[in-house]
Parts: sequence; C-alpha cells; structure tokens
Amino acid sequence: MRRFVARGDEVGSHGGWIHNAFGRDVGTRKPAASIPFLERNLQAVRAASGKPVREYSAPLGNHPAWKTPWLRDQGIQAYYFTGDIGMAPTRSYQDGKRSPSGMWAFPVLSYGAHASFEETSFAGIAQRDIGAWLKDVADFCAQYRTVRLVYFHPPGVALFPDAFRDWLQHTRQLVDDGTLRWITMAGYTAFANERLAVDWSTRAADGAEWLEADHPRSLAHFAWLLPARRYDAPQVLQGQAEIARQGDAWRVIAGPGTRLRLRLPLHAATPPTASISNASASP
Repeated sequence: MRRFVARGDEVGSHGGWIHNAFGRDVGTRKPAASIPFLERNLQAVRAASGKPVREYSAPLGNHPAWKTPWLRDQGIQAYYFTGDIGMAPTRSYQDGKRSPSGMWAFPVLSYGAHASFEETSFAGIAQRDIGAWLKDVADFCAQYRTVRLVYFHPPGVALFPDAFRDWLQHTRQLVDDGTLRWITMAGYTAFANERLAVDWSTRAADGAEWLEADHPRSLAHFAWLLPARRYDAPQVLQGQAEIARQGDAWRVIAGPGTRLRLRLPLHAATPPTASISNASASP
C-alpha cells in the first residue's frame, strides 16, 4: 500500500471490516452497531498506508444516508455510490436530503445492469463487447470533457485481459494527445470544491461581452469554453490566462491569481446576450 501511495495512488477505505456481512446488514442495523467496524477499517488503512483516508467505497454498494455525514466527520469527502448510476460526480441526495457540504458521490458507470467485470463475465458478455464499451467510455469523457467512474476488482481484470490491455493502450493515446487524464476521486473532489468558490459572470457593454471571475484563493486551472462562432479571440485585460482555439470553441484556462477579466469581441452582426452569472454554481 505504501508503494501505491509513493507512486501517487489514493488508498481508500472499502470498509466495514467484514466485507459481506457488513454490506448485507448495514442498511438494517442501527448506526451505533456499524460505526465500530467502519472505525476499525479506517484505522487499519491509515496504519498500512501511512496517509489519511480521503475516499470510501461501500461493501456491496450498501451506503445508507447516515453514513455520508459520518464519513465527512472523519475527513472523507469522496465516495463510490450505487445511486445516480452513470452520472458524473455529483452532490447526491439521499432520503430527500443533499449530502453534506464538500461531499461528492462518484456514481458507478455500469454496463447495463452489471457493475463489475465479474458480473459481466457471469452474464456471458463477450470480451470484444466489454472492450468496445471501455473505449467508448474513454472517448465520451475525452469528447465531452467529463468524468466517469468505471468500477472493477483487480481479479476481474483477469477475466477480460485483452479488453483491459486495449483500453489502457487507448487511454494512453488520449492522455498523450492531451484530451484525457486520469484523476483520483479525492483529487477531483478537491478541484470540485474549489470550483464552487469561483464567482463569475458575463455582461454586455461597448459592443462586446465581458467575462469577470474571482476566487478567494486562486483561479489557476479553471477553464471556460467559448463558442468561436460567436466570439473572436478573447482578450485578457486583467489576470492571467492561456487562450487557445480548440475545434469550434475558444478554451480559456486561468492562471494563478484571484481575478480574471476578459473582453469577448463579438463577430459582426452578433447581438450581445443578457448577463449570465453563476449565482448558484454547481458542477
């Protein structure tokens, strides 16, 4: 586990200590009966990895609503989730209540009704179909600049070795092309929580549109895609930003600093829009 940590992997808790028994019973037992097993799991993982635990996945996918705020109190902000199947990371609702501030659910992306390689193998899904699906997932994330969680157990990889090898080769090419990146749940959660602190808006004035953004700490790495059919090249008037044309859009990536101000020149005969802001921004 420390070797994994040394190379940049995140080591999370998959616990309550006795995997199947905990996952089977946690939804019907009182929290006080389950918490000691969660604590024992966290203590063991911390001791083995030498690092704080920042991620959690529920045994058998059984994650009752009370567990989320409890995990938050332990410093965990990212958790695998069998609700909201197929979505990007989200601030999920359970029992009609939104998860605590700072907590992000990572819904599993299933192959139909099957969530793991073992399940797809038992269902008789062909290796070529799994391989095509994995490539499609990677291409979808690259094309739409989104995040998905593909779930598997290491032994399950042995059931589809060709599909898994081809998937890693395919994603390597996308990474090298700069259209895809891998990220841990904890890493994305840190970014997403900082993103919520970005205060930005657009307004029309003087025959152009203006984009203004502020952050209490740093805007570095936050990005906007602006339609090239509407705007000529954006102009930086305050702050730092990298601007590049990507297909039919201008991509603006903010640099260090707490404020960014852009002028967005309109194409001739393009009417300005009403003001837009992120008053209730949420990824």
